[in-house]
Amino acid sequence: MQAPAYVIQTLLAYKKSALLRAGIELGVFARLAAQPATADEIARDLELAPRGSRILLNALVSIDALEEADGIYRLAPVTAETLDPAREGYLGNVSVCLTSPWEWEAMGRLPDAVRRGGPVTAEHVDKLDFPYFEEFAVHGTALSGPMAARVAGTIDDWAAQRERLHVLDLACGMGVYGFTIAQRHPQARVWSVDSSEVLKITEKHAARMGVADRAETIAGDMFTLDLGGPYDLVLITNVLHHYSPERATELLRRAAAVTNPGGKLILVGLTADDGPVRDNPDAHLFSLLMLVWTEYGEAPSVGYFQRLLSSTGYKDMQLHRHAGSPFRTIIADRA
Repeated sequence: MQAPAYVIQTLLAYKKSALLRAGIELGVFARLAAQPATADEIARDLELAPRGSRILLNALVSIDALEEADGIYRLAPVTAETLDPAREGYLGNVSVCLTSPWEWEAMGRLPDAVRRGGPVTAEHVDKLDFPYFEEFAVHGTALSGPMAARVAGTIDDWAAQRERLHVLDLACGMGVYGFTIAQRHPQARVWSVDSSEVLKITEKHAARMGVADRAETIAGDMFTLDLGGPYDLVLITNVLHHYSPERATELLRRAAAVTNPGGKLILVGLTADDGPVRDNPDAHLFSLLMLVWTEYGEAPSVGYFQRLLSSTGYKDMQLHRHAGSPFRTIIADRA
């Protein structure tokens, strides 16, 4: 791509995000999944202005989200696979998380955050009751569900050999990491830790996944709560990147203190390899979000986790990469 085109297309990328989210929110993809239609039919069925319907549909065709012939619109192959609510791989709910107003507002103030070196919005991740966490707990299963299955698979052999499997899921969110393990291992019980508002949603996911009778909740701040225990497995998923090394160390020590000797810790997160920056674009773009949302967070390197774990009571770290995903799973034994 030539230099001018690269700059212009990158600056205009936000329009594609807004366009795709609008199509999902207005029900365009769900309607066309049922039957191809004209712009006027879409406008009638979805109660849209005819002009708005026509412009939106043509814009979706222009980015290959829809196809059009003789005035009839239909799903393109890529959206038929991912944005048909009747299909298992439906990703429509993900738009609520990936284009959340909480992210859009904060990223719009990126220059201020760069100058300050941290968040400039009143609401951000360092607050326990940050509203985005509730939003993600409701809508994020399409993102976390497949990864939770991969993570559970990494410990299946170990878990199957245990008579009991008590699991602590810190900053659990929707809870699917712990609940997926419980689905696969009937001897497992899960204690999920998060804010009281998030845990109301977590409990619904436990019921949906059929493990509510083996799931308990602990509401409050994981840095100050009595965590109970001891546990055989502690999960810290997609949260350690929010904190400074000192704060992350504190949390890992708390986790180690309530883990049985020989028990395990599982970390999941978007990490960077200790290599060239351009080889890890997802990690460095994620660090931008951490800059506008947190005082100290960023996507950590694998080496960073190795150093933290070795200093907080863990040994024998195993790194698991997942094909097609920038997220990594790290498993370590309680020394």
